[in-house]
Amino acid sequence: TALGATWSPEIAVRAGQVLAQEARRKGVHVLLAPTVNLHRSPLGGRHFEAYSEDPHLTGAIGTGYVRGVQSGGVGTTTKHFVGNDAETDRFTVDNRIAPRPLRELYLAPFETI
Repeated sequence: TALGATWSPEIAVRAGQVLAQEARRKGVHVLLAPTVNLHRSPLGGRHFEAYSEDPHLTGAIGTGYVRGVQSGGVGTTTKHFVGNDAETDRFTVDNRIAPRPLRELYLAPFETI
C-alpha cells in the first residue's frame, strides 16, 4: 500500500532492486511478491500487501516492482488468486465475478505485469 501511495513506478523499481539485493545476500532466489489484488472490499485482511483499488495503478506499481527485483537476478511470484478479497471462508467461498469486471478490474494488474 505504501508503494501504491507514491504513484511512482520508478520508486517501485528501486524498491524491487533493494529487495533483490537483500534476497541475494540471504540466498533467496524467489520472492513471494508482489500482491496485486485490488482493495475492492474493506473485509480483505491481506490488503496491506497490495497497492491500491485501481487496476491501472496496481499494474504500474507491480510492473515496476517486478522489473526491479528481476533486474537483481531474483524471481517474483505475482499473487494472490484473482478475486481473493475477503478473509471469512476464503478457502471455501465461491467468488462469482461477471466477465466484464473480471477482465477490466481483477485480471488487469496480472495481465499488465
